[in-house]
Amino acid sequence: MPVATAITLTSAVGIVNTFMEEQEKVTHCEVPGCNKKLFGNTYMCCRPHGDVSDMSHKGHTCCEECATTEAYIEKNRCAVCMAVVSGRRSGTKGAGFPLQPPQLNTLATNMLKVLRDTEDSVIKAREEADAERRADGPRRRAIAMEEVSERKRKREEEALQAAEDETKRAKLAEEEAKKEAGLAKAKAEEEARRAKLAEQKAKDDATAAEAKAKKDAAAAEAKAKKDAAAAEAKAKEREAAAVAAAEAKAKEREEAVLAAAAAQTSRPSKPGVSEEVRKERAQRAQHYRDKKKQEEKELREKAQSADMFQWQIEKAVAMAKDTICFLGGDSDMWESRLIEAFDGYRDEDDVGEDHESSDLMGMQAPP
Repeated sequence: MPVATAITLTSAVGIVNTFMEEQEKVTHCEVPGCNKKLFGNTYMCCRPHGDVSDMSHKGHTCCEECATTEAYIEKNRCAVCMAVVSGRRSGTKGAGFPLQPPQLNTLATNMLKVLRDTEDSVIKAREEADAERRADGPRRRAIAMEEVSERKRKREEEALQAAEDETKRAKLAEEEAKKEAGLAKAKAEEEARRAKLAEQKAKDDATAAEAKAKKDAAAAEAKAKKDAAAAEAKAKEREAAAVAAAEAKAKEREEAVLAAAAAQTSRPSKPGVSEEVRKERAQRAQHYRDKKKQEEKELREKAQSADMFQWQIEKAVAMAKDTICFLGGDSDMWESRLIEAFDGYRDEDDVGEDHESSDLMGMQAPP
């Protein structure tokens, strides 16, 4: 059975009029205090509706201005949102955001576009009908003109309201941009200040470290100089003491050798020794004494760098050789005996002067 699709013109006009009146009632912003006619984008919001004790979220449609400004937090709260932020109005504002943020309602936006296009078509058809009625008579013409003027006024008001809304949105965007620029500038200044403080701290630390290093270096240098001076003084004292001790010991040994030589020369000369021989021996003795002084001087100079005990041995050996030669003996034969005698020599703390003198006195010159 075919479906009937035709309707009468009267029914169609009635349906269109009812549709236009009813859509005017439901296509307004549902935010309390706004109630503006919806144009362009629409958003789903959460707000109290009916019983405020109803603990459930319900979606409602709001305009773009109510959804994109801070008024959304205050105007679009529900019982659930109030419960989350302690149930107080001040708590809702202080929370900074609603429990359910606004959501772009694409379906409602598209349907609203269809409604507005249909509304424009109906208005255009009515204006055409009004133009026809104006031709019927002055009364109808006046009524039609009044209706046209009213509709035109409403449309101008709506356009003006839309322009004001756009200006507000632009102003809000500009203020937000200025606010973000101010925050960025303050952040950059704070970072620059921290960098400057860090640089100054690094410079102060470097200066303090340099001053400390200089102070430590000066202290170390002063200590090194002091230690070097003390070591030098101590070395000089030791050297002076060693030289004095060596000279004293050498003098004692020289006196012992001279005493031994005197004891040998005090013996009566053998008969038959002429005066010329004695003079020759005296000259030889004088020559050896001069030579001994020269060698003693050289040995004293050598004692500055050589071992002191070795210097004493060499000096004593030289003195003994001089004495033996003076007495007419063979110095080469007695040299080995002198060295053996000094090899058994110990320090003056262990051996007395009598023992040393007895060793020297015990050596007899050959006839």
